[in-house]
Amino acid sequence: MRATASQPAQGRTTAPDVRPAATAFRHRSPGFDLAAFHLWPDPAQSDEYVALVTRLWEEMAPFSNGGVYVNTLLEEGDQRVKDAYGPNYDRLAALKNKYDPDNFFCMNQNIRPSSAMDGARSGT
Repeated sequence: MRATASQPAQGRTTAPDVRPAATAFRHRSPGFDLAAFHLWPDPAQSDEYVALVTRLWEEMAPFSNGGVYVNTLLEEGDQRVKDAYGPNYDRLAALKNKYDPDNFFCMNQNIRPSSAMDGARSGT
């Protein structure tokens, strides 16, 4: 199965009175969110389908503002989570460290607290 979804960013999302730093969601410019989904039953086809999605991303990148919507991320690593929050990341990481240092709320592509990041770096 293949699907590509494009949803417009409009309404309160792009309201001029809402600054990008006012909330966790930083994407405040009018535009679209593009997400490509490919599912395949045969693991032997993984290279082929991953290459298709990668090619789509590379061809669409010139039209992108470089951001990513956190709800469309899969297991793409901490840098992609940082990309999703952009300049808001450091402020949100400080809140995570203060209110959820044990990473109880971790069932998504979340901002990991410093203690979890330290463990990932040391291999624990």
